[in-house]
Amino acid sequence: SKMRVYDGESLKDTDPKAKSYQEYRDYAGVDEGMNGLSTRFAFKILSRVFNFDHVEVAANPVHLFYVLEQQIEREQFPQEQAERYLEFLKGYLIPKYAEFIGKEIQTAYLESYSEYGQNIFDRYVTYADFW
Repeated sequence: SKMRVYDGESLKDTDPKAKSYQEYRDYAGVDEGMNGLSTRFAFKILSRVFNFDHVEVAANPVHLFYVLEQQIEREQFPQEQAERYLEFLKGYLIPKYAEFIGKEIQTAYLESYSEYGQNIFDRYVTYADFW
């Protein structure tokens, strides 16, 4: 809801817990958005992912996770910060993606199987008509 308020929406009617724009700004302070990874770091990661496999034309999430892990270990982050990034990557992002891709594969399999099942049924009806 904070981002929607920052975008100019008024959420007082729909979300009773939403604060005003000024309340969010006052709570955040002057350093809001000034920590974390740089856009240069993100660009380096994306360029390495796209260039990971010269035959592949697109980026691959598995390569993204690999490149992120390698780059976090190569960068000169403080030990605690590097461990926090790696923990987030391995403890949250990778399992979340594995869950997502598992559901996508199951959905694709079930959809293709329903077409296969329909073809078998149609063939059965055709044979039954001839019999």
